[in-house]
Amino acid sequence: MTESAAPTFVRDPTITRGVAARALHPVARLPEEWKAVMSELGEKPFRARQIFRWIHTRGVLDAEHMTDLSRSMRQTMREDGLVEPGEVTTVHESVDGTRKVLLTLAHGAKIETVLIPMTPGGLDADLDPDPDPDEEVELDLPKKRITLCISTQFGCAMGCVFCASGQAGLFRGLGAAEVVYQVLVARRFLRPDEGIRNLVFMGMGEPLHHYEETERALRLLTHPEADGMSPRRITVSTVG
Repeated sequence: MTESAAPTFVRDPTITRGVAARALHPVARLPEEWKAVMSELGEKPFRARQIFRWIHTRGVLDAEHMTDLSRSMRQTMREDGLVEPGEVTTVHESVDGTRKVLLTLAHGAKIETVLIPMTPGGLDADLDPDPDPDEEVELDLPKKRITLCISTQFGCAMGCVFCASGQAGLFRGLGAAEVVYQVLVARRFLRPDEGIRNLVFMGMGEPLHHYEETERALRLLTHPEADGMSPRRITVSTVG
Protein backbone atom coordinates (compact mmCIF):
# COMPACT_ATOMS: atom_id res chain seq x y z
CA MET A 1 0.00 0.00 0.00
CA THR A 2 1.50 3.27 -1.07
CA GLU A 3 1.48 6.25 1.24
CA SER A 4 -0.56 9.11 -0.12
CA ALA A 5 1.29 12.35 -0.79
CA ALA A 6 0.71 15.25 1.55
CA PRO A 7 -1.61 17.84 0.08
CA THR A 8 0.01 20.93 -1.41
CA PHE A 9 -1.49 24.31 -0.62
CA VAL A 10 -0.81 27.16 -3.02
CA ARG A 11 -1.31 30.49 -1.29
CA ASP A 12 -2.72 33.41 -3.17
CA PRO A 13 0.35 35.52 -4.13
CA THR A 14 -1.66 38.68 -3.50
CA ILE A 15 -2.11 37.60 0.11
CA THR A 16 1.61 36.84 0.38
CA ARG A 17 2.43 40.33 -0.86
CA GLY A 18 -0.08 41.68 1.64
CA VAL A 19 1.78 39.99 4.51
CA ALA A 20 5.06 41.52 3.33
CA ALA A 21 3.45 44.94 2.90
CA ARG A 22 2.00 44.84 6.41
CA ALA A 23 5.55 44.52 7.73
CA LEU A 24 6.15 48.06 6.41
CA HIS A 25 5.10 51.16 8.30
CA PRO A 26 1.86 52.35 6.62
CA VAL A 27 3.49 55.64 5.59
CA ALA A 28 6.13 53.66 3.66
CA ARG A 29 3.67 51.64 1.56
CA LEU A 30 3.27 52.28 -2.15
CA PRO A 31 -0.23 52.07 -3.71
CA GLU A 32 0.30 48.53 -5.00
CA GLU A 33 1.33 47.44 -1.51
CA TRP A 34 -1.77 49.06 -0.04
CA LYS A 35 -3.84 47.08 -2.57
CA ALA A 36 -2.23 43.86 -1.36
CA VAL A 37 -3.00 44.81 2.24
CA MET A 38 -6.61 45.61 1.35
CA SER A 39 -6.92 42.24 -0.38
CA GLU A 40 -5.65 40.45 2.71
CA LEU A 41 -8.13 42.39 4.84
CA GLY A 42 -11.00 41.56 2.47
CA GLU A 43 -11.49 45.21 1.50
CA LYS A 44 -12.21 46.69 -1.93
CA PRO A 45 -9.13 47.71 -3.97
CA PHE A 46 -10.22 51.36 -4.21
CA ARG A 47 -9.63 51.70 -0.47
CA ALA A 48 -5.91 51.51 -1.18
CA ARG A 49 -5.95 54.72 -3.22
CA GLN A 50 -8.16 56.45 -0.66
CA ILE A 51 -5.79 55.74 2.21
CA PHE A 52 -2.66 56.48 0.19
CA ARG A 53 -4.00 59.90 -0.77
CA TRP A 54 -5.14 60.66 2.79
CA ILE A 55 -1.57 60.10 3.94
CA HIS A 56 0.51 61.52 1.11
CA THR A 57 -1.71 64.23 -0.37
CA ARG A 58 -3.51 65.48 2.72
CA GLY A 59 -0.90 64.55 5.31
CA VAL A 60 -3.45 62.84 7.56
CA LEU A 61 -1.93 60.19 9.84
CA ASP A 62 -4.86 59.81 12.23
CA ALA A 63 -7.35 57.31 10.83
CA GLU A 64 -10.13 58.95 12.82
CA HIS A 65 -9.93 61.92 10.44
CA MET A 66 -10.24 59.76 7.31
CA THR A 67 -13.91 60.60 7.02
CA ASP A 68 -14.77 58.46 3.99
CA LEU A 69 -13.70 55.26 5.77
CA SER A 70 -16.10 53.29 7.94
CA ARG A 71 -15.55 53.27 11.69
CA SER A 72 -14.49 49.64 11.55
CA MET A 73 -12.00 50.43 8.80
CA ARG A 74 -10.53 53.31 10.80
CA GLN A 75 -10.08 50.96 13.73
CA THR A 76 -8.39 48.46 11.43
CA MET A 77 -5.97 51.16 10.25
CA ARG A 78 -5.05 52.01 13.83
CA GLU A 79 -4.47 48.33 14.59
CA ASP A 80 -2.40 48.13 11.40
CA GLY A 81 0.02 50.67 12.87
CA LEU A 82 -1.08 53.91 11.22
CA VAL A 83 0.46 56.40 13.64
CA GLU A 84 2.85 59.32 13.28
CA PRO A 85 6.42 57.96 12.99
CA GLY A 86 7.61 60.69 15.35
CA GLU A 87 6.64 63.93 17.02
CA VAL A 88 7.55 67.59 16.80
CA THR A 89 9.71 68.60 19.75
CA THR A 90 10.45 72.25 19.02
CA VAL A 91 10.16 74.76 16.17
CA HIS A 92 12.60 77.64 15.88
CA GLU A 93 12.02 80.46 13.40
CA SER A 94 14.72 82.90 12.35
CA VAL A 95 14.14 86.52 11.38
CA ASP A 96 14.48 85.59 7.69
CA GLY A 97 11.57 83.12 7.95
CA THR A 98 13.69 79.96 8.09
CA ARG A 99 11.99 77.36 10.29
CA LYS A 100 13.89 74.54 11.95
CA VAL A 101 11.57 71.75 13.06
CA LEU A 102 13.15 69.36 15.54
CA LEU A 103 11.63 65.89 15.30
CA THR A 104 11.99 63.07 17.80
CA LEU A 105 11.75 59.63 16.20
CA ALA A 106 11.94 56.07 17.52
CA HIS A 107 14.94 54.87 19.54
CA GLY A 108 15.91 58.38 20.56
CA ALA A 109 16.68 59.67 17.07
CA LYS A 110 16.50 63.46 16.80
CA ILE A 111 16.69 65.27 13.47
CA GLU A 112 15.96 68.72 12.11
CA THR A 113 13.81 69.43 9.07
CA VAL A 114 14.43 72.93 7.76
CA LEU A 115 12.09 75.15 5.72
CA ILE A 116 14.13 77.77 3.87
CA PRO A 117 12.41 80.68 2.07
CA MET A 118 13.93 81.16 -1.36
CA THR A 119 15.32 84.64 -1.96
CA PRO A 120 16.09 86.08 -5.43
CA GLY A 121 19.81 85.89 -6.04
CA GLY A 122 20.42 83.93 -2.83
CA LEU A 123 22.30 80.67 -2.49
CA ASP A 124 19.02 78.78 -2.46
CA ALA A 125 18.15 80.21 -5.88
CA ASP A 126 20.80 77.89 -7.34
CA LEU A 127 18.68 74.97 -6.21
CA ASP A 128 15.77 76.07 -8.41
CA PRO A 129 16.22 74.46 -11.85
CA ASP A 130 14.85 75.70 -15.13
CA PRO A 131 11.05 75.56 -15.43
CA ASP A 132 9.78 72.03 -15.71
CA PRO A 133 8.02 71.60 -19.09
CA ASP A 134 5.75 68.96 -17.56
CA GLU A 135 4.69 71.19 -14.69
CA GLU A 136 1.30 72.87 -14.82
CA VAL A 137 1.35 76.63 -15.32
CA GLU A 138 0.04 78.47 -12.25
CA LEU A 139 -2.81 80.78 -13.20
CA ASP A 140 -3.13 82.33 -9.75
CA LEU A 141 -0.47 84.44 -8.07
CA PRO A 142 2.55 82.19 -7.46
CA LYS A 143 3.18 81.13 -3.90
CA LYS A 144 6.34 82.05 -2.06
CA ARG A 145 8.85 79.33 -2.72
CA ILE A 146 10.20 77.18 0.09
CA THR A 147 13.17 74.84 -0.12
CA LEU A 148 12.83 71.95 2.32
CA CYS A 149 15.94 70.22 3.66
CA ILE A 150 15.49 66.71 5.08
CA SER A 151 17.64 63.95 6.59
CA THR A 152 18.07 60.25 5.83
CA GLN A 153 20.06 59.12 8.87
CA PHE A 154 20.51 59.94 12.54
CA GLY A 155 24.21 60.74 12.51
CA CYS A 156 26.53 59.86 9.64
CA ALA A 157 29.27 57.31 8.99
CA MET A 158 31.19 59.33 6.39
CA GLY A 159 33.35 61.21 8.87
CA CYS A 160 33.72 64.49 6.94
CA VAL A 161 35.92 66.77 9.06
CA PHE A 162 33.76 69.83 8.39
CA CYS A 163 30.52 68.15 9.50
CA ALA A 164 29.43 67.74 13.12
CA SER A 165 27.18 64.80 12.20
CA GLY A 166 30.06 63.01 10.51
CA GLN A 167 32.29 63.52 13.51
CA ALA A 168 29.63 62.17 15.86
CA GLY A 169 29.26 58.96 13.85
CA LEU A 170 26.23 57.00 12.67
CA PHE A 171 23.58 55.99 15.17
CA ARG A 172 21.00 54.57 12.75
CA GLY A 173 19.41 55.04 9.37
CA LEU A 174 15.89 56.40 9.01
CA GLY A 175 13.13 54.29 7.51
CA ALA A 176 11.36 55.54 4.40
CA ALA A 177 8.35 56.40 6.56
CA GLU A 178 10.55 58.66 8.71
CA VAL A 179 12.04 60.36 5.66
CA VAL A 180 8.62 61.04 4.11
CA TYR A 181 7.26 62.07 7.51
CA GLN A 182 9.60 65.06 7.50
CA VAL A 183 7.88 66.37 4.36
CA LEU A 184 4.39 65.72 5.73
CA VAL A 185 5.23 67.57 8.94
CA ALA A 186 6.92 70.47 7.15
CA ARG A 187 3.74 71.14 5.17
CA ARG A 188 1.95 71.86 8.45
CA PHE A 189 4.29 74.80 9.06
CA LEU A 190 3.77 76.43 5.67
CA ARG A 191 1.93 79.72 5.61
CA PRO A 192 -1.09 80.04 3.29
CA ASP A 193 0.98 81.93 0.71
CA GLU A 194 3.87 79.43 0.71
CA GLY A 195 4.55 76.17 -1.12
CA ILE A 196 7.43 73.68 -1.11
CA ARG A 197 9.22 74.32 -4.39
CA ASN A 198 12.36 72.26 -3.93
CA LEU A 199 13.28 69.28 -1.78
CA VAL A 200 16.91 68.67 -0.86
CA PHE A 201 18.34 65.57 0.81
CA MET A 202 21.08 67.65 2.44
CA GLY A 203 20.34 67.16 6.12
CA MET A 204 21.87 64.62 8.45
CA GLY A 205 23.28 61.45 6.92
CA GLU A 206 24.54 60.13 3.59
CA PRO A 207 21.49 59.21 1.43
CA LEU A 208 23.30 56.67 -0.75
CA HIS A 209 24.73 54.90 2.29
CA HIS A 210 21.09 54.17 3.07
CA TYR A 211 20.03 53.54 -0.52
CA GLU A 212 17.00 51.26 -0.19
CA GLU A 213 15.11 53.51 2.20
CA THR A 214 16.12 56.65 0.29
CA GLU A 215 14.93 55.11 -2.98
CA ARG A 216 11.59 54.09 -1.48
CA ALA A 217 11.10 57.55 0.01
CA LEU A 218 11.75 59.13 -3.40
CA ARG A 219 9.21 56.83 -5.05
CA LEU A 220 6.61 57.86 -2.48
CA LEU A 221 7.36 61.58 -2.69
CA THR A 222 7.16 61.63 -6.49
CA HIS A 223 4.23 59.22 -6.90
CA PRO A 224 1.54 60.65 -9.21
CA GLU A 225 -1.29 59.27 -7.08
CA ALA A 226 -0.08 61.52 -4.28
CA ASP A 227 0.27 64.58 -6.54
CA GLY A 228 3.97 64.03 -6.00
CA MET A 229 6.80 66.44 -6.60
CA SER A 230 8.59 66.60 -9.92
CA PRO A 231 11.91 64.71 -9.73
CA ARG A 232 13.48 67.79 -11.31
CA ARG A 233 12.83 69.65 -8.07
CA ILE A 234 14.50 67.10 -5.82
CA THR A 235 18.24 67.11 -5.09
CA VAL A 236 19.95 64.15 -3.42
CA SER A 237 23.30 65.28 -2.03
CA THR A 238 26.10 62.73 -1.66
CA VAL A 239 29.77 62.74 -0.71
CA GLY A 240 30.37 60.00 -3.27
